[in-house]
Amino acid sequence: MDRMRDSILNLIKNAKSPISSKEITDMCPYTPKVTVYAAIKNLYASGHLERVGKGNRGYLYIISGEKIELPSGYIDAEEIKRAKIKAVPGMIVRYVNEDGEERRSKILKQYPYHCMMEDGHSFTWAQIAVYLRNRKRSIR
Repeated sequence: MDRMRDSILNLIKNAKSPISSKEITDMCPYTPKVTVYAAIKNLYASGHLERVGKGNRGYLYIISGEKIELPSGYIDAEEIKRAKIKAVPGMIVRYVNEDGEERRSKILKQYPYHCMMEDGHSFTWAQIAVYLRNRKRSIR
């Protein structure tokens, strides 16, 4: 397991920008993905890694203490904080439901990791942040 941790830390050090957990598992093709994810989680819990954002391929990680800019299209913690402040109960959000129809619903309640809509749907703060970033589109 120590070799695994060292190889993950070397991969992240050699990357030019923050790297996602899925990209790390793709770079370790002969190791079970569950083992790689567990090693990343342990490194994060022990403070060796920092999460700097979340994208479509998972959380983005850097070595603790490094300062790197996020690639465009990724969401950082500050943007999620702003979304929590802007999205108040009663705000109307457009989304596409399971049938592919565009719907509108109001935010009913806010929770630490998601917000609940009046019609029973729930969206994470990352989804709400992307919606607020480009208002003309709907959550998919």
